[in-house]
Amino acid sequence: MTSLFPLFLPLLVIVGVRCVWKRDKVTAMLVGMAAVGPVFEWSQIFRGQLLPMHRFWVYPVGFMPLLVAQVARDYLPGGRARIYALGTAALLISCFATLYTMAHVPGGEDERLFASAFWSADPRNLNRSLGNDYRIQRTTAAVINDLHESRPDSTVLIDGLIGGSVQLFVKDQSRLVSDPNRDHAQILEDPVNKVNYILLRDPTEVLASPLLKRFPTLYRDGAPWASFVTDIPEAHLRLYRVLSTAEQAQGVAPIPPPRS
Repeated sequence: MTSLFPLFLPLLVIVGVRCVWKRDKVTAMLVGMAAVGPVFEWSQIFRGQLLPMHRFWVYPVGFMPLLVAQVARDYLPGGRARIYALGTAALLISCFATLYTMAHVPGGEDERLFASAFWSADPRNLNRSLGNDYRIQRTTAAVINDLHESRPDSTVLIDGLIGGSVQLFVKDQSRLVSDPNRDHAQILEDPVNKVNYILLRDPTEVLASPLLKRFPTLYRDGAPWASFVTDIPEAHLRLYRVLSTAEQAQGVAPIPPPRS
């Protein structure tokens, strides 16, 4: 259904113009309700707090039959009722399809995770979900939390493939830099003096992410500007400290990663 989203935008504009022209308060309320979802999501993407995934744009699609019906009532006598009926039927079918998909264990893993976190009101109470005890995620988050406690101003560039389940246990998420951040591309181009640490996965264990594509040998070989800090073997993660230009000018030698 998200493939219909591009059609939603011109439809919203047409109905918006119509409600101003007709001074239709009911339609204006409908346009506002339909627009609030995309506006919120655009703002979150702009702020770097949401990935631009297609599934996030399903919200406005449900309003499309209602918007079409508002326009059709001026030109098709009795057409509004038929459009409402078709739209309702389509929504019901999509609801059953969504529930069927979400009922399977692989479906909606992120949604289940965050719903459980909100329900418990404390991420530490999450012990198991979908057979996952979060031991690896907790271990990874503990390393990041220790960094933030020892250096409260430190920032960590993390691989986007690490996932939200790790960030869920990080106390200060404002100090994390990942794929959704607006300045992610600039930081990725040259992380020196922009972040203090880099946490990345073993490229042989996962698909290539923007971080791994930018630094394909960093995990294995390190870099002249990256000093090895620690391994998280169970998560296939490796943490590096980024040497500043001042440290490099002083001749600070980076600690190389261990050879396996």
